[in-house]
Amino acid sequence: MNKEELEEKFSVYTDQISLMRGAGAYWALLHYIIIFPDICGALESTNGLANSSRYKKWASDYVASPFLLDDEWYEIRCKILHQGITLSSRRYVSYKFVSSPDLNGNIIHRCLFNDVLILDVRNMTDEILQGLDKWFEDIVNNINPTKTRNVENNINNLSSVQDLENALGGAITGLNMFISGSTSSNL
Repeated sequence: MNKEELEEKFSVYTDQISLMRGAGAYWALLHYIIIFPDICGALESTNGLANSSRYKKWASDYVASPFLLDDEWYEIRCKILHQGITLSSRRYVSYKFVSSPDLNGNIIHRCLFNDVLILDVRNMTDEILQGLDKWFEDIVNNINPTKTRNVENNINNLSSVQDLENALGGAITGLNMFISGSTSSNL
């Protein structure tokens, strides 16, 4: 497996990042980027399933910093995706997310103010993409043979988007299907 193959498999995910950035959809982008450690951790596993320890291990190896530790990445994931809150039960009172420079063009990222960690979603996205790139390199260079073998075994299970005809493989013809719940199409 080479880097281009990994990039192609992940393009269904990474291509969406520029679309969200271009649309200024930074809140959606935050929700989106915090799934990458889950996806990569699952691909590294023997059974292809995600769990908290795999998430934290991937975050520790590829995106954690002194300002945002692996368990804090995981906490953000859980709090944002499952509870819709930014309160922290760790060393910060809460997390605040910003998406644009201030009036003077300053970017605020990894800034601690009154025990609140301020994070710029654009910078977090760059950190995830850099981590993903490093992970690709580690897989291609076979840094951990077991991990590489597991990724090679699991990568074809990674979701992809296809047009309807390719998704069905031409196996179903002449069947009326309901599209968007209100119209039907004769395939």
